Amino acid sequence: MTTTPENVRALFADLHHTDAGRLLAADRRREGEDLPTIPLPELGVELTRAEAACALFESLADELRDPDTDTLTAALTGAVRTLGTEHIREQLPVFHDLGLEEFFEVTQCWQWAHRLTLSYWYAGARSRTMTAGEVAVCLYLSDLQQCRQAEFRRQPQRALVLARAVHQGADRVPADTLVCLGEGFAAELGGIARDRGTVPKAYRSTMPDYHRRRLCFSLAHADSADQPVPLIVRHNEDDGGGYALGLTAPRQPGRTHFRTLRARW
Repeated sequence: MTTTPENVRALFADLHHTDAGRLLAADRRREGEDLPTIPLPELGVELTRAEAACALFESLADELRDPDTDTLTAALTGAVRTLGTEHIREQLPVFHDLGLEEFFEVTQCWQWAHRLTLSYWYAGARSRTMTAGEVAVCLYLSDLQQCRQAEFRRQPQRALVLARAVHQGADRVPADTLVCLGEGFAAELGGIARDRGTVPKAYRSTMPDYHRRRLCFSLAHADSADQPVPLIVRHNEDDGGGYALGLTAPRQPGRTHFRTLRARW
């Protein structure tokens, strides 16, 4: 089953997309830079992604276990307070020489620094990459043809096909609804025990084809793990709250085998 844009607009007629101009104005990147810096207000400094990764590595932050953004920010702040920005920048050439594929700790610190970079991309908001469930929603609502996963893997340019499908589906549903429906995928197919039984009411009525749901979730969870997708942006309550779709940020450094199931704010 393919859900058309008209069907989706009818289902969610009372919802709307956040004005893209609002996010454009909030983009923290400086002119000519591909990535924003990571702000540390307590210290009055901002770090590049590489500096943040180096600081986390130097402070043994890789020993943390699945931290959220606030925990990572606190760890980075503590590292900079202890080491100092000059020491971190002196150690950067050495850190750059450590292989991503050779040392798990190095890869972990790069990926956490990347998470912080994404999180603070917009002023007055937090942002993150899409979960597997949210990507699956986009794929389901796109014009992606139904097939077996093994058949899809044999298709030429399948990465490009997935990228187009993700963006097409994302344009067909408001961001708030996308996040809600993504939680349904995590509850039904993601194996997250605490979420089972909490499938949103609109989940099956919007995406009734179980076989298509399984295909889209499988593709979202594994096959496109390295594929960049639009950011999910959560505006601060003081700025009106709510979700929006941000730009498509670069993929994180190092190899990832599966897209995350949980929203990591």
